[in-house]
Amino acid sequence: MKAFAYVRSLPGRFPVIRCTVVKIKGIIGYNSIFMVRVEEDDDMAEVKFEIVKSLGVLSETSKGWMKEINLVSWNDRNPKYDIREWSPDHERMSKGITLSPEEMVKLKEILATIDIENLDLK
Repeated sequence: MKAFAYVRSLPGRFPVIRCTVVKIKGIIGYNSIFMVRVEEDDDMAEVKFEIVKSLGVLSETSKGWMKEINLVSWNDRNPKYDIREWSPDHERMSKGITLSPEEMVKLKEILATIDIENLDLK
């Protein structure tokens, strides 16, 4: 079981530390008392990205966020196909999906076999 703990480091700043719950000690109202083991969490590290090539915009929300398909290099690695929503300034992003070139070829093959116009989504 994973849990999040807030640890005060600087005035007004609360970093999120990923912990593994070892044993539940008790529950008091809305607060729970846990024994935890703190683990270093690489997922919480800063993520570097570069949009290498924009391939197209799939849709746009009323607030200007755009669902895009791009080639993105994450943490200085080889670029992958990436589908997610981006803020207008491309500084923030939603959760998305990344596909390797091989996965993109397979997706293209699968989509080619589907009659999208006559697909019943109900």
